[in-house]
This record gives sequence, structure tokens and C-alpha cells, in this order.
Amino acid sequence: MRRGKTKVEKVDAVEALKWQLKRMAHWIPWPVPEYRFHPTREYRLDLCWPSVGIKVGVEIDGGIWRTGGGAHTGTGHIRDIRKGNAAILLGYRVLHFVPEDIVTSSGRTIPTALDDIVELFRTLGYKETR
Repeated sequence: MRRGKTKVEKVDAVEALKWQLKRMAHWIPWPVPEYRFHPTREYRLDLCWPSVGIKVGVEIDGGIWRTGGGAHTGTGHIRDIRKGNAAILLGYRVLHFVPEDIVTSSGRTIPTALDDIVELFRTLGYKETR
């Protein structure tokens, strides 16, 4: 089912998710924003936890409904696929979200993405830092 164009920008979603993560600071360490995970390519993850013994990353895919371009042109989509494959080959577990998964157009935060991140940490056996 196709949705209408989003009014939520990727930057707003990243900031909202970081705010939600701050409330979980007792359990999940603070992520590194725009983390360059690949040794030779300029590939970056929007948020990453590279130093917790497990490699977890978050990508927020913005510009999906933008007319005339953005990350999800044919070329942008191919680049995202290659970046995703590189992350997997380097041992990263990457969760993908769209801005609407994190914050509504009225600015209300949605806990679904945070719940997914917490669940991935638990699944991978990460222990609470309290």
C-alpha cells in the first residue's frame, strides 16, 4: 500500500531517535553518529555501536517520496544495496527505518524503532551496563 508523501525529514528522525536513546543510556551505550564502518570506502551508518563487542548499526532511509531524486533514485538504491552488503560482510547487523518509524509529522516520537534496537541488542546477547 502506498502512503502519501512524508513531512518528516531524515534529520528530524535521527535527532528524535538519539533523544529516545538518551533515555536508554543506562542500558544501551551511546551510538556513534555517521560512523565510517568500511576500511576503504566512504560508507557510513547513520548510527553505530562499533565498540560494544557486537556490531550494530541503524540506517534511516530518507527521501523515499521525494520527487526527482534523493537517495532512492536507481543509482542511489544500487549504492545503498552495495553499502548494506558491505556492512553484512564486515559483520554488522543493520536495522533500517524510514523517518515515519521514529517520529510523526506533528513531532510525536514513536517507540517502535527504539524497541527494535533494544530487541536486537538482547538477541545478540548484549548485557545491561547498569
